[in-house]
Amino acid sequence: MSKHGVRAADGSWSAFGSLTTKLGADTATAVDAAAVAGEFQAAIVTADGKVKHALRHANGQWDAPEQVGNIPGTPATVALTGSAG
Repeated sequence: MSKHGVRAADGSWSAFGSLTTKLGADTATAVDAAAVAGEFQAAIVTADGKVKHALRHANGQWDAPEQVGNIPGTPATVALTGSAG
């Protein structure tokens, strides 16, 4: 089971919780994440070769993961980057 925690600005950590409720039950073969404009972006390559993207807002709410379309071939890795604005 995948888990996640949140690190606060003071260095403390939240309790770790299940990512399955946030990202679904897909088996991930590659994951990358980035902070973009105060929000958490995650990209996941699933065992069946799909790429999914999920967003965790600064208020702690998650958007449902969405499949990224039109990717040629079968991806094995994924990478994200962010910018300040």
